[in-house]
Amino acid sequence: MKREETTETTVLTIFKIVKSALLGFVILIGVLGLAFAIFLCANALPATSIDLASVAKDTIFYVGADESQSGKGSTISIRAVGQVDDSTTGLLVTYPNDTLVTIRGSLVKGRIDQLWVNDFYNRRAKITFLHKAAQHGHLRLQVNFSYPPTDWGYRQTSLGWVKAK
Repeated sequence: MKREETTETTVLTIFKIVKSALLGFVILIGVLGLAFAIFLCANALPATSIDLASVAKDTIFYVGADESQSGKGSTISIRAVGQVDDSTTGLLVTYPNDTLVTIRGSLVKGRIDQLWVNDFYNRRAKITFLHKAAQHGHLRLQVNFSYPPTDWGYRQTSLGWVKAK
């Protein structure tokens, strides 16, 4: 059996080069996309949910990124759910190392499902619950460093954020 050698034409060589370049480009895009997805997952701030142990005392807590993580946010959403026995209770949201109050919220007496959304240019917040004269109740504070998620049950209208029916 005689083996024939074929000579490669210029067109065939160009076709193979273009095919290899496209395959390399697709692999590069895939690797960059995977790296970007890992970066987003590593730097995302999960929604935080805090159950206050007692509404009969002032409570201060910090939420958000670690001190070592850089980056800026643009919005903060806080939802209060529960029940308190006094209408003078409130929330203060400040930057961790500053006294500038970005949210000053008053809680209603009785059943509570309230939302506050405001500009916030940090990935870490200091939240203070002021009990005033409250003695009984329970309160869950949910914090999200973006607009409220849809599972909170609020929607944005021309009048602001309202509870979806």
